[in-house]
Amino acid sequence: MKKYLVAFITCAFVANLLLSGCRRGERENRYQIGTAHVSVTLVDGEAAWPDSVFVRALYPTLFSLEQTNLTSVPLQFDGKKWTADVPLEVLRCWTGCLSVFMPDSTFITGVMCGFDQDRATDLMIRCDKDNRYSWSPLDREEFITINYGDAMFFNNFLDYITLASPESYKSWQSYIKCEIDTVCRERVAAAFVGTDLGAEMRHLLSEQLKQYYFKGRITYYVKDAKQYWNLDVADPPAEMFKMFLDSLDLYSDAVVDEAIPESFYFYQRFLNRLPINIPEIGDMDIAEWQAAAMPELHKVLSNPTQIFLDKLSAVAYITQIEEYNRLLSPQQIANINAYYKDDLGKIIIKRNQEVAEKLAETRAEIIDLSENESFNLAEFMKRFEGRPVVVDLWNTWCGPCISAMSDFEERKKSYSDSDVVFLYICDVSSPELKWHSYANRESGVHVRLSEEAGYALKREYGFNAIPSYLFFDREHRLVNKYIGFPGVEAFASDIDKARK
Repeated sequence: MKKYLVAFITCAFVANLLLSGCRRGERENRYQIGTAHVSVTLVDGEAAWPDSVFVRALYPTLFSLEQTNLTSVPLQFDGKKWTADVPLEVLRCWTGCLSVFMPDSTFITGVMCGFDQDRATDLMIRCDKDNRYSWSPLDREEFITINYGDAMFFNNFLDYITLASPESYKSWQSYIKCEIDTVCRERVAAAFVGTDLGAEMRHLLSEQLKQYYFKGRITYYVKDAKQYWNLDVADPPAEMFKMFLDSLDLYSDAVVDEAIPESFYFYQRFLNRLPINIPEIGDMDIAEWQAAAMPELHKVLSNPTQIFLDKLSAVAYITQIEEYNRLLSPQQIANINAYYKDDLGKIIIKRNQEVAEKLAETRAEIIDLSENESFNLAEFMKRFEGRPVVVDLWNTWCGPCISAMSDFEERKKSYSDSDVVFLYICDVSSPELKWHSYANRESGVHVRLSEEAGYALKREYGFNAIPSYLFFDREHRLVNKYIGFPGVEAFASDIDKARK
């Protein structure tokens, strides 16, 4: 059942794309910090529900650095309904997700639906004799859910592996024409095979997939040529990126959604991966920074809009805060408060405060061993003599790894005064700056290995995926190991066994 949960949550990561066709209000309501009330009633149909289940809501956050942009909150049971007030950074979010789990965290069923700060989302779920589940609204006509099969379009897009031919690399012009006319088009078409979506929805989803493709493929032109075809090509001019971006619909209200998956990295490409020279925002007045950025943006975009500029400004601040752990200066806070008329400025400052609090409470030891060809875990653990060790094999690009850390965050505090060592090990596929950013906010010992050493460590313990976990007792004997996060209670139980 867990594989279905992974697939479902993967779809939820891109739920914005599915639901972005729902029109929002006016520009001033685009960003607004608040809560949406949601409730779920479990109804026995031809079959009864299990005696004990729990419900979680997943909701989007703006400009997330994670591979996903969904955060999870548990619903509370009052004897009749499961309810929660879900935090939102937009007035209406048609990108919510509600999931039902067994007590051991096994996924049962879920739905993608709308959350609204002005109106409650009240749903019921019925179970039939074949353990099939149907969701429906209790008292609301306007309710949107996405069929599970249709939601698989993003997985289809990722699974359809096709590349620009080596011949297309004879010039950047032939390469980008091949991408626009053939490769990207074919992958987008493959995403919708077997789905039943209308023309407007397909267009919106297609545009979002192309944005995802831009940041993950087009901006890696030189690297791809070398990696896949062993070709050495020159860095392309800005015109190549402009050709691709001008083929997209970037600015319609539906496409410019506030919380699209990996939108942070799409916007960040304009700051650090394109052949344009946008200055660091620093203590500059925001309007002046945007004016300085505009001539450079025109090299890759025909008509940057004000919404685009405002979001780019926000990403510049978020990059400083979350990627580099550099908190906002007093002047930057003053600039943000003076410029933003909606809650986008408050959201940036809120992120700054969250990172400040996290940095203040974190006790992290950071050790970069990526220059070493090998790594001996048993030898390394000798520095923790007489202490139990929990090893977390992860990487910054691994969504489930990050989610597991987040899920265990509160429970982990109960071990803060114990002698348990939390040892986090990743490899060089985690970019150094991003690794430092995560490590500085996660108490424990953080080690970064070479690719070879990382592979060798996983082979030694029989792992072929992450997140993977090892539990060693005080004598550093292996007590347990497994792939995938088993849930907070099970994980804590294994830690307690290692402590005995």
